[in-house]
Amino acid sequence: MPKRQRGRDRVDAILAAATVLFAEKDYEAVTMTEIAAQSSTAIGSLYRFFPTKDVLVAGLLERYGATLSVSLAEIVARAPLLTAEAMAMALVAMGDSLRPQRTVTLKLIDVPDDSMVRRQQMRDTFQDALACILTRYAGSPYRADDVAVLLMLGLMKSIWSFEAETEAQRDSFSRNAGRMIGLYLADLGGSS
Repeated sequence: MPKRQRGRDRVDAILAAATVLFAEKDYEAVTMTEIAAQSSTAIGSLYRFFPTKDVLVAGLLERYGATLSVSLAEIVARAPLLTAEAMAMALVAMGDSLRPQRTVTLKLIDVPDDSMVRRQQMRDTFQDALACILTRYAGSPYRADDVAVLLMLGLMKSIWSFEAETEAQRDSFSRNAGRMIGLYLADLGGSS
C-alpha cells in the first residue's frame, strides 16, 4: 500500500475501476489498459502499483477480505445491544452493502495462486463471526463447525446471491430474509 495519500487514492481508483470492469466481463476479457483508462490512471502508474493483472486481482480480494472482516467485527461488537431481529437486519444490510465487491470476488477468487488460502481465510473470518453472534443468542459457546454456524453461513450465502429484478423485490426479499434469520436467532434462546 502506498505511503502517501495521493498514492492511496490512486490505488482506490484503480481497484474501483477494476471492480466495475470485472463485474461486467470475465477475467480474461479485462485488460490492464482498460483498467488504466477507467480509473484515469497512466498505464505506467498502474503497473507501478500492480505489475500484473494477477497482482491487481489479489489486491481486490485482499480489499474485500479486509472490508468483510471490519464489517463483521462491527456487527459482533454491537451484538450484546441488538435484538435478534436487529442483528438479522444488520447482517442482511451488510450483505447488501458488500454485494458489488462480493460479486466480483466470487468471479475472481480462483484466479491468483494463493486463492485457496484466501478463500479459507474469508470463510474462517465469517464462521468465527457467526459463532460469536450465535453464542450471544444461544447463551452457550458455538464452535465454528457447529450445525448452526453452517446453517447461518448457508442462509447468508443464499440471501447475498439472490438476484432481484426490481428494487422493490430486493427490499421485500431482504426484509423477509432478515425476519427469517431474526426468528432463528430468537429461537436459539436469546432476545426477540
